[in-house]
Amino acid sequence: MSPPGHGHLLTRTRPLLAAAVLAVTFAACSGGDGSGKGESLERGTPVVLISVDTLRSDRLPVYGYGGIETPAIDALRRDSVLFERAFTHINQTLPSHASIFTGQLPPEHGVRDNIGYELSEEATTLAEVLSQRGYATGGFVSSFVLRADTGIGQGFDHWDDQVAMDSRQGLGGLQRDGFATLEPTTAWLDRQVTDDPERPWFLFFHIYDPHAPYEPVEPFRSRYQDPYDAEVAESDAIVGGLLDHLRQRGLYDEALIVFLSDHGEGLMDHGEMDHLVFLYREVIQIPLLVKLPKSRFGGATVIEPAQSSDVFWTVLDLLGIDPPGDRPPANDSTAPRTLIDLARAAPGPDPQLGERDLFAESLYPRIHLGWSDLSSIVRWPWHLIDGPDPELYDLASDPAETRNVLRDQRREYRALKATLEGIDRTLQSAEEIDEETAARLASLGYVSGGGPAGEGPLPDPKSLVHLLEMLGQASAAFDSGRRPEAERIYRQILAEAPTMVLAHQQLGRTLRADGRLEEALEPLRQALELSGGSAAIAVSVGEVLLQLGETAEAKEHALIALSGGHAQADHLLARVALVEGDLDEATTRLRAALQARGDRVAPLVTQVTVLVRQERWEDALAIADEALAAFGDRSDRDVLAGLHLQCGNALANLGRGDEAEAAFRREIELAPQTLNAHSNLAYLLVLRGQAGEAIAVLQRMVEDLDSPRAHLHAARTLAALGDRRSGEGLLAQARRRWPREELLQDADLSQIEPPSFGAGGD
Repeated sequence: MSPPGHGHLLTRTRPLLAAAVLAVTFAACSGGDGSGKGESLERGTPVVLISVDTLRSDRLPVYGYGGIETPAIDALRRDSVLFERAFTHINQTLPSHASIFTGQLPPEHGVRDNIGYELSEEATTLAEVLSQRGYATGGFVSSFVLRADTGIGQGFDHWDDQVAMDSRQGLGGLQRDGFATLEPTTAWLDRQVTDDPERPWFLFFHIYDPHAPYEPVEPFRSRYQDPYDAEVAESDAIVGGLLDHLRQRGLYDEALIVFLSDHGEGLMDHGEMDHLVFLYREVIQIPLLVKLPKSRFGGATVIEPAQSSDVFWTVLDLLGIDPPGDRPPANDSTAPRTLIDLARAAPGPDPQLGERDLFAESLYPRIHLGWSDLSSIVRWPWHLIDGPDPELYDLASDPAETRNVLRDQRREYRALKATLEGIDRTLQSAEEIDEETAARLASLGYVSGGGPAGEGPLPDPKSLVHLLEMLGQASAAFDSGRRPEAERIYRQILAEAPTMVLAHQQLGRTLRADGRLEEALEPLRQALELSGGSAAIAVSVGEVLLQLGETAEAKEHALIALSGGHAQADHLLARVALVEGDLDEATTRLRAALQARGDRVAPLVTQVTVLVRQERWEDALAIADEALAAFGDRSDRDVLAGLHLQCGNALANLGRGDEAEAAFRREIELAPQTLNAHSNLAYLLVLRGQAGEAIAVLQRMVEDLDSPRAHLHAARTLAALGDRRSGEGLLAQARRRWPREELLQDADLSQIEPPSFGAGGD
């Protein structure tokens, strides 16, 4: 059901006189010659681009919604031109912003998903063009998805993406509060005014607050029953803070301000709560406001359809800047246009421009779920959503898209289908699979050999939409520590949708978190197979293999990830080299891993291990302090696994026994699966004359972990401590309990060496 006021919004008409005035005034701004270029704005006009992630246009009062109050956006609208029918090209944050910044469709700039894709250095962004014209450029973002290493920040002098990392969170959860993003933004603005007041500037301000999980702050949480509405109202307050600061600094009046969103949100209108799968109006229609200097033409409305890629061309045209390369061909109905041309065409279509076809696509279901992708064309009022079960809607009479009129409108369907077929939507893999990598995949038993697994048509997402809710339930169960429940739901999903990559991947993650490494391998291998060799999944498989001691196979998976350019591949190779005793190779790989680590703490933990191996005890402790500082107050403590173990080793070798004991115990508390922490603590205790406590440590490890590996490790530790008889007895007990465990049957307790540190003392 549509929000209040929505049906009225899309069916009402604007007075022809107002539209005509708008057409004349915009034409005057652009030179009036049809080129979209002229003495439009003063040279060096400041530019502000505001993006509120996941903001539905029909949940704003300026688009007819009556459920909330948004005073800041209302005030901006009074000073702006509102584009009533604006649409995005894609339902994901990174590729959508790539279209905004480059003026290109997703198949043209090549960023098709939030994960695994980067904006090519060959692309030309709005920030790059303005920077070349002398503009200072600053970008401030609130989502990990828009981090600098995706390439989205190219052209910006300053790109602030300080989003706290948490390895247990999905991408949607890696965000910072918009008020926190506002603080460095206003500080940057102040520096521009103070340090170089004559230099023009371009500001990109992005907030993520309406995005799930919906966790509004007070007073918005109490003011609105709907948490999404509350987050929209909160976003209005954040945007209002920026606009107020611009006013206070005397920057607002002279600025060109563009306000929009990257995509909307499903909110269960068609069975999807978020926005990753479907292309219905509630997901692809976005708000779009353009405020010109001195608020010229404020309050005007343009009903001609617009799209997010138009922003790039509009800003350049308004500033009188020649765009890089050729302009989009005027006879291409799907190409971006300048919003000036659309305004000039008001109140009706410009015969010279022809009809407008607004393209959108959804590749998430294909890449992550094993379902068919979707594509979409809006040729007002018609909206075609193409897939195995295509749909056609009349947005003018049915804005909620409840009546599929495809059977009654075959001519319109065929025309729109032909337009879609004219767009090259070839999906380039996020990681190109070369022949060597394909051969490596095949040698490891992955029959796809780097190509998409399976044959035949993929299911239409509508037929499996109920599984999206189950995925959400499983994810919530995992996040809450209810891993058995998460496992059960993931297995139910896979029973119905056995090709769903994401479910296999998350089941493996769940089993791995539960310490069931051998079991975790099966779904992770299946995910790698179905994905056609995803570098990210190859890393996950390699990490589990390394934990299981299968170093050769772990290395092969790391090399698969390396061929795909995955940032964590070198780190995995460094860890493999450490296990194999190749310190030189570990050091080389670690150097590359540290350069690419970003916010990841794990490479620093490995660096501590390397320094301990090199007997550089003080250096190791210094890097450990750096790692802890970088970790901060994050809650995903598992990424620190091994850090306190290595600190204990360094401290013991420095003769600081009490601190070493505390470090080993801290490691056991944080990461009980780190077996060497138990054994090294036991050895230290024996050296300090506490043999009884050492035995108790090993006993607790065996009882708490209760696994073949824990029993074997305790047996080896006893042998290393000189009590081989007890070790043999524990090993025999484990063999009787797990008679088919090859790890135990092949075990040998001879020539077991203890750790090489002394007891020392404080």
